[in-house]
Amino acid sequence: MILQRLNPNASVDNALKFTKLDGLCCGDKGAAVVCTYTATLGSIIGTTAVSLVNLNGTSYTLDGAYLVNQERERDALVDNIIRIINDLGYDGKGNVTQSFAAGTMTLTVEYADLEFGYLGTDATPFIPTACKVIGDVVSFPGTCDAGAAIYKSGTNLIVKPYATGAITNVTINDDGGAVYNGDLTLGTTGDATVTAGTDGGKIITVDGDAGNQNWSGTITFTVTVTQSGCAAWTRTVKLVY
Repeated sequence: MILQRLNPNASVDNALKFTKLDGLCCGDKGAAVVCTYTATLGSIIGTTAVSLVNLNGTSYTLDGAYLVNQERERDALVDNIIRIINDLGYDGKGNVTQSFAAGTMTLTVEYADLEFGYLGTDATPFIPTACKVIGDVVSFPGTCDAGAAIYKSGTNLIVKPYATGAITNVTINDDGGAVYNGDLTLGTTGDATVTAGTDGGKIITVDGDAGNQNWSGTITFTVTVTQSGCAAWTRTVKLVY
């Protein structure tokens, strides 16, 4: 899990890794929303290179242009990303991995309290595939953090919003406008259906098939989560249908 260190100047190799200490689960926060991210880069050839990563809305130039068709270059890419994570005051060691098969590289980031944007360009986004709330939201009310798993399943869009407080509204926009705007009341509105998840959260499923949203090609989705007493959280992800 990638969490902000209690002592941002501590060595990653010798710092004690607390997940909860008197309510401090993530640096100086009592609670946080953490997500797992996956970035997939396909059609890799000998000249395919990655030289940039976007984290928390900021783009970082890597130490080199890594030729990701080579295993040693992919490993060096992972090491470089971990160094950037550590320099930001988080603990990235062992939490970023890569795999390669049939000309496709997949980078996986385990549950992180750090928003991963994209790899190289926004055409290769880090997709948040799972999220959860950690820490003590009862003893430390007023902690503001939110996030959402945003991914496709067949022709559908799946959004699972999470927050450290009470969610009052979620909006989902595609390239043409809002496809969901509501307070997560269970049921179906238009092409969106809200159901209860096994973890107590809510799941929004938007039907993207023909006759409904009819998504095709690259679609840009913007998800906004609003919770009581906090600024709204927004994430934009490009998905290919």
